[in-house]
Amino acid sequence: DLPIKKRELLIIDAVLLGVGLLAPFLARLLLALPTDCYVQKIGYLCPACGGTRSVLLLFRGEMIDAFRMNAFFVLTALFALSAMLLIHISVLSPKHYFAKLCRGILHPGIAVIWAVCFVLFGILRNIISL
Repeated sequence: DLPIKKRELLIIDAVLLGVGLLAPFLARLLLALPTDCYVQKIGYLCPACGGTRSVLLLFRGEMIDAFRMNAFFVLTALFALSAMLLIHISVLSPKHYFAKLCRGILHPGIAVIWAVCFVLFGILRNIISL
């Protein structure tokens, strides 16, 4: 049995489509805010530094520059897109291919692993930039 149904998938798709359509506009608004606040106050880059610019570069198709700006954001976006593709294949196919993999992707432990990697990325990027 799949952890997600077709109706739930349609709702998720609608939300993601809305976020995807609004993301470039929201990113431009975020760029208008003061930048480098953490860097100026404490001297260290936060894990999300460069994330907004990375998203804008991704929308322009400039993968290498986006990766240089914030590799973690790019890898998170690639994982999310891959996961959504696998979930769609599994939910919409009659034989539910990849159902076991979908249960693994949607497991709450994945969010914990992501959070730990996010913190480690923040620490490592400051150690490397010293």
